[in-house]
Amino acid sequence: MRRLGWCLLALVSACGSKSTDYTVGGGGGGGGSGGGKPDASVDGTVSGGDANVYTGRVCLVDDARLLTSSASCSPTGAGGLTVRLGNDTTTVLTNADGTFSIAGDPGSLAVWSVTGTAIVSSFEPLGNYLVPALSMTGYTSWLTSNGVTLLPGEGSVVALELMNGAGVASATATSTPTSRFDGFYSGASTTVWTQGTEGTDTHGVAWLAGIDAGTASIASQIPNGMTSTTVTTDGVDVFDGGVTFIQVVFP
Repeated sequence: MRRLGWCLLALVSACGSKSTDYTVGGGGGGGGSGGGKPDASVDGTVSGGDANVYTGRVCLVDDARLLTSSASCSPTGAGGLTVRLGNDTTTVLTNADGTFSIAGDPGSLAVWSVTGTAIVSSFEPLGNYLVPALSMTGYTSWLTSNGVTLLPGEGSVVALELMNGAGVASATATSTPTSRFDGFYSGASTTVWTQGTEGTDTHGVAWLAGIDAGTASIASQIPNGMTSTTVTTDGVDVFDGGVTFIQVVFP
């Protein structure tokens, strides 16, 4: 099983500095009812006066299934991407390996946004410091291979479904409002993903394409004997033409 490459932790704001650790922790999906115990810390410090300074990394990949492993993040080629925090007007550019530091206040929109000509616009709730991004080449191939064409005003949500720090198999996902396409789930193919009640493979990645821009609720479910376990992630921000990445932790 691959170790999870994202970390969804409660925001850390404390004076002084901590060692930066981009490896993975558990934690509930942003705004959701999921739970989990983080197993890694990250650097989110307050520097001087009232300036919040955040250090993170954009994890650039061609294949969305690889976002479960931080080792898959491109060590080069991720430079010059624009990072913004929430509603703050401050932006910074990433280094070649995707690392960045930014000072600012997220305001009412507590999400990272990462944009650039070589990637699809990517978003992730604040609290994650390893921010996923798909190359435009990989994203375009993904859409085409699965027959997905997004309409103006629609975006996508990619949910990493995990348990005990690893991707979980047989997970399914739905959204409210309902995505225009049924859920797509990670499988053996890089680009052609599966649909249906079988859900994810052990990569544990679900893709909901064609959700109206705005705020959505994502319900993730795995079999549990004769019943099932459901974790709901509320307040997920969906952006026109973009991909929002969330993490869902099953107990």
